[in-house]
Amino acid sequence: MDTPLDTTSPTVQQESFFARKIRQWFGCFDADRDFLVNRNDFALAADRWSAAVGLPGDHELAVRLRATLREVWDKVISPQGLYDKTGATPADVIDSWHKMLATPDHPGLASVLRTGQLACTLMDRDQDGLISEAEYTHSMLCGFLVPEVTSREVFRYLDTDGDHHITHDDFLRGATEYMTGDDPSSPAAWIVGKVH
Repeated sequence: MDTPLDTTSPTVQQESFFARKIRQWFGCFDADRDFLVNRNDFALAADRWSAAVGLPGDHELAVRLRATLREVWDKVISPQGLYDKTGATPADVIDSWHKMLATPDHPGLASVLRTGQLACTLMDRDQDGLISEAEYTHSMLCGFLVPEVTSREVFRYLDTDGDHHITHDDFLRGATEYMTGDDPSSPAAWIVGKVH
């Protein structure tokens, strides 16, 4: 049966790689699997991620992540409150993402990139400037609901030099490529799991 998040369904397979990738990213926020996301889902993802790394909700990093993810909602997904009452479907999110990328200097892109920077800081629990496989898999499982086995596989693709760590710069390059690129052969294309 086709579901909006099943990237292997015949219907979804007709979409572009980029659309399938954003559909998959959508699933990181749709914790209740009702095929709708709203502003609160973005705040809840921030809370899950902060809790996963042991930060109380009022910690400065937790507050910044929550605010930044809500900015992504406000500036990219639901500008002018477009989906604030109804929630956004995967197709709505894909459309919003395309509009952001088609608009030079779109204010939402800065929010998206700030989210990646905050994610690095949160994932690097020992603050050594490197993200270990354990740090990555734990953060992706708890924050973005990505299964551990998938996160381990993704980590191997991101760890291009095989040293069992990724740098903040490597992750940010990957996150930027994931959110803006359309190259299925890029290791970054898999940040939240293989896109089928």
